Amino acid sequence: MIKLLIADDEKMIREGIAGIVDWRAHGIELAGVAADGHQARTLFAACRPDIVVTDIRMPGCSGLELARGIRASGSTAKVVILSGYEDFDYAQEALRLGAADYLLKPVMPDELVAKVLEARDACRAEQRHAEEAARLRAQLGESMPLLRERFLQQAAAGLAPTGEELAARLRYLGLPLAADQPCRALLVQLEPPDPASEAEPEEELQLRLLQAGQVLQQRVDGRGGIFPGPDVSSIGVVLGREAADGGGSVSLRDGEHDTGMERVKRLAHEWQAALQQACGLGSTIGIGLECGSVAELRDSYISAGEACKYKAFLGGGHVLAYSELQAGRPALSAYPEEAERELVLAVKQGESERLTELLARFYRPSAALLEPEYAVMQAMRLLSAIGMELLTLSVRAAEVLGPDYQVWDRLHRSGGVLPDLLAELEALLDRLAAAVRARHTRRDSDNRTVAQMIAYLQAHYNEPFRLDKLSEQVYLSPNYVCSLFKEETGRNISEYLIELRIERAKALLADPELKVYEIARRVGYTDSRYFNKLFKRHTGMNLSDYRRTPPFA
Repeated sequence: MIKLLIADDEKMIREGIAGIVDWRAHGIELAGVAADGHQARTLFAACRPDIVVTDIRMPGCSGLELARGIRASGSTAKVVILSGYEDFDYAQEALRLGAADYLLKPVMPDELVAKVLEARDACRAEQRHAEEAARLRAQLGESMPLLRERFLQQAAAGLAPTGEELAARLRYLGLPLAADQPCRALLVQLEPPDPASEAEPEEELQLRLLQAGQVLQQRVDGRGGIFPGPDVSSIGVVLGREAADGGGSVSLRDGEHDTGMERVKRLAHEWQAALQQACGLGSTIGIGLECGSVAELRDSYISAGEACKYKAFLGGGHVLAYSELQAGRPALSAYPEEAERELVLAVKQGESERLTELLARFYRPSAALLEPEYAVMQAMRLLSAIGMELLTLSVRAAEVLGPDYQVWDRLHRSGGVLPDLLAELEALLDRLAAAVRARHTRRDSDNRTVAQMIAYLQAHYNEPFRLDKLSEQVYLSPNYVCSLFKEETGRNISEYLIELRIERAKALLADPELKVYEIARRVGYTDSRYFNKLFKRHTGMNLSDYRRTPPFA
């Protein structure tokens, strides 16, 4: 209920205002009646009314001073000033201070009640607005973690904005990352239960994985953020400058004499301990290379994933820094980039028949130099590159081949013996190529289905349209028909049908014998006036005016 405070040094006036109407019947509670300005100030502080009706001249504290004090307190209370004619300049000053209105004495009762009710309505509108704003803020607060995760996931895919737009996004999301400062990505791979032990119920495992994300978020707060990794058992982390809270900053630079990497590794070890203690999960953490800013995060994230692949040889539970692993593995500099591009293209085009030849070419330049573990590492790197490219075709390698750790285990069992490794790798790539071909087949099928829909619409455009009839033609549900048509053509069915009918109407306008209502009926509209309006909306002219333009005129 809206609260009202009355302040006037004349008893008859203040009692008259208090009893002029049943205020409660109007949703207003009489919170207090003050005989002077000082008493009004005290009552205002005690009851915090929404509306104040005050005389402008009172002993001790004028209505003008009362209004000034109300505004200074931060209150949004509506102040209605009662003023004599000689006080008009003061009333104007009160309005400048934010008073809702003023009334000249003697005040008519109906006029006073109307002003108070106007103030009541304004208070209610502000309350509704504040409630809605609070609701939206609460919704935004609930969704903000998801928005942060999506943004960082996009940044890791190379889709982050740059410059001021990036800075604005980081500020909006409340991420402790600077647009122009270095950062790096880490990949946390949670160790699955030992397959040899009793299997853990899927629901319990999912809860533990969810808890792991919460543990990491708590540990990363103030330094960066987390986002979903490439599969359900991995979590990406972006680590930037530590928030300026007196705790200094974590140096991220890579260098022989720099302690920054040791600090990052120490943080990673702390995360591992926390995950083990809180969730009972082991983990391998890959530390990517430093990048110049969040806009360049993709390469850092890829290198973090590459570092994690070394657990196939070292076992789980390690913190693996890509820069250190690369420094000790000069043989990887001979990686066959060109052969990789050819293999990526072959799989992307679904060409299984070329895999044997291309894989032999992939390993031929360095086969004699590669130790077995590096041969497997090259296979992992190749699969990673292909997996990234296949995302553009909506083909997820993890869904086709299974989680990364299963693929790595399968390749590692080859022992790096080239014939065995090639056989395993070719089988994996063949499955990916088959998935691509299946995707293309579905796409071709969708194209044919939409072509069939268009043919039906072109044959029956002059009939009343029924979605169920169109659905029967292609043996699909109405909802799927709508979504498929929109996906393939960029327009919904009703938009296409309107454009088709308008084009048919344009052709019919060439016959001067046809009346407008006849043309409307021939293209499927019984209401010629409605069709005329529709035609004008799309062409800028009604049917008659259009007929008078070239080439019809």
